[in-house]
Amino acid sequence: MERNKDGTFAEADAEVRGEAQASLAAVEGRLAWAGRVGLAFSGVSLGSILLLAALGLAITYGLMGVINMRTASSS
Repeated sequence: MERNKDGTFAEADAEVRGEAQASLAAVEGRLAWAGRVGLAFSGVSLGSILLLAALGLAITYGLMGVINMRTASSS
């Protein structure tokens, strides 16, 4: 909460200050939750793209028969 130059609160009413702090804590909690959901979505999105790329390469090279992954040698 904002304070005056002499150290007292800018809002004189303690009940209003308490409600403002509770409201601010609720907003910060929702922002933190939204950040975590956004990070989870980004991780799942990137993971699915990498999975599709890996499957595409595996199918392509599997059909071509170029690389034998079990012995790590080319035919």
